[in-house]
Amino acid sequence: MNSNNKYPKKPKKKFFSRFSEKFFGSKSEKPAEKADVKASEQQNPRAPKKRYGPPKGRKNNEQRNDQRGERRDFNRGSNGSSSHFKRSEPHKGPRRWQSKGFKNYASIAPSQQKNELSEFLQISPDETINSTFEEFNFVEPIQVALKRMAFEKPTPIQAKSIPEVLAGKDLVACAQTGTGKTAAFCLPILTEFIKNPQATGLILAPTRELAQQIGTFWRTLTEAMPEYRSVTVTGGSPMDRQIKALAKDYRLIVATPGRLLDHLKRRKCKLDNCSILVLDEADRMLDMGFAPQLAEIEKFVPQKRQNLLFSATWNKNVDQLSKKFLVEPLRIAVGSVSKAAASVKQTFKTTSQLAKNDTLINEIRKREGSIIIFTRTKSRTNKLARFLTSLGMQVEQMHGDRTQGQRRAALEAFRNGESRILVATDVAARGIDVADIGHVINYDLPQVAEDYIHRIGRSGRAGSTGQALSLIAPEEHDLWEEIMRLLIKTGSATPQQEK
Repeated sequence: MNSNNKYPKKPKKKFFSRFSEKFFGSKSEKPAEKADVKASEQQNPRAPKKRYGPPKGRKNNEQRNDQRGERRDFNRGSNGSSSHFKRSEPHKGPRRWQSKGFKNYASIAPSQQKNELSEFLQISPDETINSTFEEFNFVEPIQVALKRMAFEKPTPIQAKSIPEVLAGKDLVACAQTGTGKTAAFCLPILTEFIKNPQATGLILAPTRELAQQIGTFWRTLTEAMPEYRSVTVTGGSPMDRQIKALAKDYRLIVATPGRLLDHLKRRKCKLDNCSILVLDEADRMLDMGFAPQLAEIEKFVPQKRQNLLFSATWNKNVDQLSKKFLVEPLRIAVGSVSKAAASVKQTFKTTSQLAKNDTLINEIRKREGSIIIFTRTKSRTNKLARFLTSLGMQVEQMHGDRTQGQRRAALEAFRNGESRILVATDVAARGIDVADIGHVINYDLPQVAEDYIHRIGRSGRAGSTGQALSLIAPEEHDLWEEIMRLLIKTGSATPQQEK
């Protein structure tokens, strides 16, 4: 060191060594004892406290590993392999879907549980009805409308329910789709309107398509009676247009629960004179989460009214809803609940997700007539529709993200025969009434077994026959097993495997 320097320079230290000394002290310093630390804190209470080890309430890795009883290396798998998700031992034997097989359902016995419809008046869907609509003694304008619509003989549910509704009783009717439920409640409502000029009615439906279908039937029925105007209120349509329609005179509102509640809260419509309330497809409304909206709507209708509830299936939730809305109703059931239509021939074919498109194309080319293809999600609907369109096929698509105008245009094109194929999600499983649908193809199996019955019910309506094909990938075998159990327990015909 140079002795001429008055202030000799200290040797430079690296930044990290100076940083560590400032906060943690020099390496040569020994950590103070706890007693010395407490004494220093008492002398200078503002001085920062020195901590040794992890803060209170936290545990270091060693303590965690001691409690687990092991020291785990998160960079490697549980068995020491390089992949964390690798099995400790390879899977031995066939997979579950391979070993189970698609034909071994002999162990599934029909349900021996208590019949949920024991209190219902059971009606066979094949029952021969000898009566005609003239025996109901409708007023002349209704009889003229029925002749114009070519309504001659009532269906079993119409023959049993219309007289009871005309008598003013509350009604619960459980029947499959395509049995004529719409006419079963529209004809008594029109009769009530003719008798009581001040009366109005409300029909609630779960989907826009079903509400539009009911509104179309009512307009056809009252074509020669314009004074009995109806208003259809659904989501996906402009609010301003609906507000203008509600400002005019109307006798019937056909609505979905959510949009109707919006108008009621805005005081754009009143239900003070509502004398009859219809809940159509009540089970579907509960599945879609409309129970709170139904409870709110009930506050706007008079307590003294006639109530009609129609459902395709029956369960505890629907039973509770009927007890809340209806008073000592007559209960009618046509056929078995959740039973597949006997007029539809069911088949299935095993495939894979990669081979589904090729299998689907082969099946479409082998079949004649209109086809509905059901998919699981909206995105898969769009992709499949684009794929089929690229092959030169006339395809329409329907799902929840489509606007009301797009859905109506797609349904009309499919109904008129302009497009042979309709690709849709379960939004089309109910509420669309298209005659002569020859085939239903389940490109994806439904997540709920009951939806399978509603899907294939789009075919084989009004006395016609249809076919339903399901394409089953290995990962869908559990869903298929649930569907098979439901079909067997309800006494439905089971699908046969195609080669």
